[in-house]
Amino acid sequence: MGKITPFCRRNPSTTSGLFSGLLIFVFWLAAPLHACQICLPFPTTSLADHLIDADQVVLARENPDKPFSLIAKEVLKGENTLPEIDLFLDSQSRRLLAGDPERHIVCTRVSTGDSSEWTRVATSNPKLLTIIKEILSKASQWTEKPVERSAYFAPYLGNKDRSIATLAHLEVARAPYSEIRELVDAMPIEQLRAFLNDFRYAEWHALYILLLAQSDDPTDQQRIISAVESNADYSITLQTAAWATAFIELKEIQALEFFDQRYLKDPNRSIDEIRVILAAYSVHGTNGHTHLRDHIIESYRALAEKHPELLPTLTVDLAKWKSWALADQVSAVLTSQAEAFDLESTLQLRSYLREAKGSGKPQDRNGSKTNPIIWIIGALLLLPLTFKFLGAQKARN
Repeated sequence: MGKITPFCRRNPSTTSGLFSGLLIFVFWLAAPLHACQICLPFPTTSLADHLIDADQVVLARENPDKPFSLIAKEVLKGENTLPEIDLFLDSQSRRLLAGDPERHIVCTRVSTGDSSEWTRVATSNPKLLTIIKEILSKASQWTEKPVERSAYFAPYLGNKDRSIATLAHLEVARAPYSEIRELVDAMPIEQLRAFLNDFRYAEWHALYILLLAQSDDPTDQQRIISAVESNADYSITLQTAAWATAFIELKEIQALEFFDQRYLKDPNRSIDEIRVILAAYSVHGTNGHTHLRDHIIESYRALAEKHPELLPTLTVDLAKWKSWALADQVSAVLTSQAEAFDLESTLQLRSYLREAKGSGKPQDRNGSKTNPIIWIIGALLLLPLTFKFLGAQKARN
């Protein structure tokens, strides 16, 4: 078994660092697992998120009695009394408002404890304002039926208004892949091709690559195959995850065999190159061509032998899929090379083993025992919580 290269190792000498590690691990367990993770250029919050999460939403314009400040004109959400808004109005926005009486600054208020904070989230025009009002009216409906949220925004992809197009992109791009596959008619194919030809938006191309994979046109399919082959030849990683996902959509087993040979079994491939292919495998194994999952799991098993440092990544998928195929390998690595993993990864791998054991997975052949260091770390992690609890109890008394 290959030697694990330590990465992101944390200093175990401080309780605060360990506590942070535990929090990160807890957030990993609680995070949504089925959203498409390859479509966004960076994690971001959409305008819809701001509106839905706010306690109050208002439309504002410049205060005529106090230049460079805002005054609420209409309440869209929350308490119906027009509030005071402590926000500065910049010169550019001031000129924009002065030249168009139909434009407004959209502001949200979020309360935290005894305090509240106003945030400017958009500059509206009549078209965007219509969408904002629909978002607020549909918010509760989307909570019960999340699939309707991405379907609502899909027709706005490629809208001439960049603020509307960006909102739609952020909303659709983070939908589960199974939903994205259904949006065949989200954009006219000519517009889709034109967007992919515009390299000014190269970091935003992933979503449109996945939509292109739904095209029946042989020219579009050949474009996907050519992009995959070119990226493999020149070790390009930008949008390779999306092109790989699209290729698997088209060619299934043939595509998996290509990636197994050209990436996962190639000793000259970097970890970064392998990770982008794993992202495509993960998307399909989770909610794409799930019938390919057995092949993907076997690919993971072979990859783990060569790159055990990837076990934390691989076991995230396997835990979602309720597959314990790597339990023996995880147990062996934690027994022989546990010090090579950081705290979060160690906790994650042990969680995978506990789930495997609970599912009836036989005890691993190595008969691994829990490292005493793990018990010590666990005790240290509980100290801050214990002190906080005792302090709260004392305060109540």
